[in-house]
Amino acid sequence: MSAGEKKLVGDASARDPRQLYITLREDLHVSLQYYRGKPSYVLEDPQKIQFYRLGIAEGTFISMLDGKTSLDVALRQSAVSLGKDAFSEQEAMQIVHWLLEVKLAYPSGIISLEQEKDQTTFSKSLGFNPLAIRIPYAHPDRFFTAALPWCEWLFGSAAWGVWLCACLAALWQLSSYWSLFTKELQTIVAPHNWPSLMIAWVFLKVLHEAAHGLVCKKYGGIVAETGIMILWGMPIPYVDVTSSWAFLSKRQRIYTALAGMYVELFIAAFATLIWHHTGPGWMHYWCVHLVVIAGISSVLFNGNPLMRFDGYYVLMDLLEIPNLYGFGQQYWRSVRGKILSGVPIVWPGGTWQQRQIIACYGLLAAIWRCMVYLSLTLLGLALFPFDESLLIWCALALFAAVALWRFGRNYRRPSPREKPSFVRYILVSGAFCLLLGLFLLGVSTPFRLTAPAIVEYKQLQVIRNYSPGFVRKIEVSSGEAVKPGQVIAVLANDELDFELADLQREIEISRLTLRALQHKEDIAALKGEQQKLEALEKRRNEKLEQVSRLVVRAPAPGIILTPHPESLLGKYLSEGSEVVSLGDEYRKEIRVSVEQDDADAFFAQVGKPVWIRMGGMVLLSALSRIEPRASLEPLHPALAATKGGPLPVRHKTKESADNKDGSNQESYELLTPQFTGEVTLSLEQSDLLAVGQRVQVSFSPQGQSVGDFLFTRFQRWCRDKVRRMRNAWDL
Repeated sequence: MSAGEKKLVGDASARDPRQLYITLREDLHVSLQYYRGKPSYVLEDPQKIQFYRLGIAEGTFISMLDGKTSLDVALRQSAVSLGKDAFSEQEAMQIVHWLLEVKLAYPSGIISLEQEKDQTTFSKSLGFNPLAIRIPYAHPDRFFTAALPWCEWLFGSAAWGVWLCACLAALWQLSSYWSLFTKELQTIVAPHNWPSLMIAWVFLKVLHEAAHGLVCKKYGGIVAETGIMILWGMPIPYVDVTSSWAFLSKRQRIYTALAGMYVELFIAAFATLIWHHTGPGWMHYWCVHLVVIAGISSVLFNGNPLMRFDGYYVLMDLLEIPNLYGFGQQYWRSVRGKILSGVPIVWPGGTWQQRQIIACYGLLAAIWRCMVYLSLTLLGLALFPFDESLLIWCALALFAAVALWRFGRNYRRPSPREKPSFVRYILVSGAFCLLLGLFLLGVSTPFRLTAPAIVEYKQLQVIRNYSPGFVRKIEVSSGEAVKPGQVIAVLANDELDFELADLQREIEISRLTLRALQHKEDIAALKGEQQKLEALEKRRNEKLEQVSRLVVRAPAPGIILTPHPESLLGKYLSEGSEVVSLGDEYRKEIRVSVEQDDADAFFAQVGKPVWIRMGGMVLLSALSRIEPRASLEPLHPALAATKGGPLPVRHKTKESADNKDGSNQESYELLTPQFTGEVTLSLEQSDLLAVGQRVQVSFSPQGQSVGDFLFTRFQRWCRDKVRRMRNAWDL
């Protein structure tokens, strides 16, 4: 209640509280219902979309507050009507205070015309919410009355049977081809799909709201208004079917609330069946859009009871607790007020069970609301092509400012029945902020810093050929274990064979010449021929060595790591070319992919122990080194998100230098540069871990506060989500 209202009430009370005039807001809706077998009134505030259940006595008294009847007269008239159920003057004043507090009424009668005009303007603006603006434009009751005979069959028993069969068939198709469907969902919100999504959205929401209106008319209700609601910047058609709250049958009220979801799921089911029986094309992808908007989003939002849409009103009817959302928020605000300012706790609900339901619902709704705000914020950040860190800081600053403003507003505008303690408010708030700051900034984090890693061979032994030639045989395959001396490949070199045969002939001729010179006893010529023979034999031995090396053998035990070594068949290998590479099963290491934000902590951990986690296995080893340069190249394909790994990547198409025809070779790169670290493994640890196995390396960072750790993790999580969305949309 505003200061003017409180002053007015005080002045009137000082004279005679029974002479106070109260006027109910003209836009309130009142309906009679049966609650737990007893009659009661339901008072609806359409501006705040809240409902209040009143007893017969309270409803009778409030109905007499027309601004022309004083409280004294209204109290006497209600006493005559209610007889023994009438309540006292003190109880009447409590009801009046409550009406003014929740802004369902305002003082009148003894105020000036200017004040009355201000109060009327203020009353009309109570429900204004810039995030949910209603723009009414028509009164469609006649239209729905005329359309009902043509469309009533859609909500009959036969249509419900067809609906059930279609939904079951659609669920079967989706479960059978879920991987294909999720693959086509990845780019559904890409910018080029926005026009199609908007058309599908408007089309479905028009049908959704029309279904509400038709079912409301079917059970005798009145469709008072239709228009457009701007909800979070998204135009959504709406129809006013609040008259359904006057239905005496709970089943009819629930059917009216579920009618929109019924039609949307009907459309989603048929769209699923059409999607399954069509190939790529506009119809195929249009059906995907319909399934997402009419099926998934309808269940997550319209059917979600934590949001004030269709599912919320169904839950209220089932629990028979009106204004469940408002009561839940009111309870937790009163708990906060009790802690900070000492104001009494408000216990909504008539029974202990209802109070527990209201408290749990209020907490879950608040958590869900925070999740929605965070999701919409990340979606908005992804649409702006700016640095993610700066945008995240701006969003956090905005949320903090709004939270502080609302926090302070709750104290500056207390309820008239509350008596908040300003001293307690300052002391408790200050102590809480001080303790929170000390904990976040002064306490070292107990959390572990983690990074994804891959197991690889520590030192790869490259087997090369030392004689040039064409590959004639490959005796091994990728992943095969070999023994020392085992044949890897056989090469052939005809030119080398010819040279060896020529040398052999020259050696035979030299030997014959040497024998002839021995008979002639020509010592000088004999010595020269002996030197020539030795040189020829040396060259022959070298050629024999080269020929023997045409058979490539394994120098040590190991595993063949070269993929597809058989692809070398028929190729010419020059001297020193790589044939295959071997890995030693007892000499392995772990290569760690380190985020830029964590680089300083990992550099400080070099030479210190780290934990290696793989499933239920935990090992302890030392971080040996960190490469000083970051790279966008994935450390290993198994760590990329495309292979089920934790690192987000994007497509990168480049022309491979090995492709002579200039064909494009698709590859991937990381969204953010990563450093590479190495962790040494002992022989026993190497025997426990397999090459290519994904593991996690973790340690407790020294000197990092809890706040720094949590903020870094949160900032990274937000940045990764934003970059993943941008990458999916190719922004």
